[in-house]
Amino acid sequence: MRSANEPVPPKFDRSDDAPATAGRRAGTGARIALLAGSTLACALAVEGAWRVWWTNGFGPNTNPHYVEHDDELGWVYRRGAVARHRTADYDVTIRIDETGERDLERGPQPPGAPIAVIGDSLAFGWGVAGAETFASRLVTLVGRPVRNLAVSGYGTDQELLCLHRASASMRPSIGVVVVCGNDLWEILHDEMYGKGKPRFVMRSGALVIENVPVRRSLLERISFFYRSVHRHWSEARQVAAESIDEPRAQSIVGRLLREMARDLGRVGAPLVVVHEALPWVAEKTRGEPGVHVLDVAETLAVRARERPTVFAGDLHWNATGHEAVAVAIADELSRIESSR
Repeated sequence: MRSANEPVPPKFDRSDDAPATAGRRAGTGARIALLAGSTLACALAVEGAWRVWWTNGFGPNTNPHYVEHDDELGWVYRRGAVARHRTADYDVTIRIDETGERDLERGPQPPGAPIAVIGDSLAFGWGVAGAETFASRLVTLVGRPVRNLAVSGYGTDQELLCLHRASASMRPSIGVVVVCGNDLWEILHDEMYGKGKPRFVMRSGALVIENVPVRRSLLERISFFYRSVHRHWSEARQVAAESIDEPRAQSIVGRLLREMARDLGRVGAPLVVVHEALPWVAEKTRGEPGVHVLDVAETLAVRARERPTVFAGDLHWNATGHEAVAVAIADELSRIESSR
């Protein structure tokens, strides 16, 4: 029993807890909403800054201001795009014409069936102005129109598909494809430079295409920042985890080049395969009708005795190198014409 002097404990109406509990819940919800809003605002600010500032310094195979997704090829150039390509070695403006190709900056070209230039950054003209590319110089040297279909970062697999897409409409008179050592790496993957791409594999002696349509995540669709981070992460992962099977890669590249020659052969055009000190290229294409292999290593070495033919920082051909390559290709085209 309770004594008379013992204090009586207070009685609480449990219904009084409801407003306090609701208030605490409302406060927690507000804090969560504030945190979510702040995170979203921060993400939008980073994305906006990345689009306006950082991507302006991206090279021609990564700059989303003038590179866009393509379900078949992986990526293509945005028609009519203009962007600046600047490093310690060069500072040039990249212009993409209304067909989605590198602007040769020459004005009107001669009439007739064009020479189709195919390749990656070397053929595209990494670091040089449009008028300094070997594709542009060929117009004057051979007196024929030239179309530069090259896209930075492409492997031989994408180049074959690009040529196939374009050849039906343009019916080129000659095809010129530039093969580089990094093609061996690129054609073995279905993702390069942080972007998905098609890939060919050999099955029962036949080329079979994979990863078409090219996959693309939601984040890649909407975020420039994600594309940049993903590109660096994927490149680091590939370099750290893999080595290439060179004999297999060489066989696939050779087969892709043969397919290019057959594609061009349907419109009566020969294929000139340009490379620099890659002897396996001639071996893998030997005997294929319509293929002419041109090694420009000696041409560039001779010219380099007078002045550098590549940029110091990334070893792409500079304006002098493109000029030397253009002369070598023009001489090869003259030999082809005289032998017909």
